[in-house]
Amino acid sequence: MKQPPASQTGLSLLELMIAMTLGLMITMTLGYILMGSRSTYRTQDASARVQDTGRFAWSSSAPVACGGRIDITPLASDARTNTTLPTGWTAIRRN
Repeated sequence: MKQPPASQTGLSLLELMIAMTLGLMITMTLGYILMGSRSTYRTQDASARVQDTGRFAWSSSAPVACGGRIDITPLASDARTNTTLPTGWTAIRRN
């Protein structure tokens, strides 16, 4: 009867297959996490662009919505301030 060697050198086929399977699973998990974070980044970036575009459009349309008038309500003549408006100016009263 033949005796097995006292010390084993190298890996058996089963150990090698298990190591490769574990490595593949770890690699796939990391890839899945990377793809998920990339998708989240794209969604947040698109949302930020929409908000920025809306903010720009809103601020650009403010003079058009006011008809070119400037709100000078604090300068209007009232009991608290003894000021009057310059000739030709009208105050916009907001309730």
